[in-house]
Amino acid sequence: MEHTTSLAIKLLAPSIAAVFAAGVMVLAGWNLSTSPLLVDIATAWERIADALFIVAAVLLIHGAFRLWQWTQGRTLDCPNCGGPLGREREGRYAAYRKCLGCGKNIARINYA
Repeated sequence: MEHTTSLAIKLLAPSIAAVFAAGVMVLAGWNLSTSPLLVDIATAWERIADALFIVAAVLLIHGAFRLWQWTQGRTLDCPNCGGPLGREREGRYAAYRKCLGCGKNIARINYA
């Protein structure tokens, strides 16, 4: 598998999982709406499913934007594998970033 493809799968996996969960909720809500006693619950259920679809869309846009920035060379690269680095975190000894490709912690001295 190509490096860019594996990174795309890692970055877009949360949005794919959210779409799958929203689809399951829609199917469950469809079964709820068939019962006349559960009509109110079904409308609230549909709103939750709609909100989950919106969250999935935001996650998809965010992941695609980060992948696009990395392919354009606008983000910091991992010195080990060349993958994009995540946000800066405060560690025990110094600030570091986690590589989204190989998962290693990269100290600030190696990318700053």
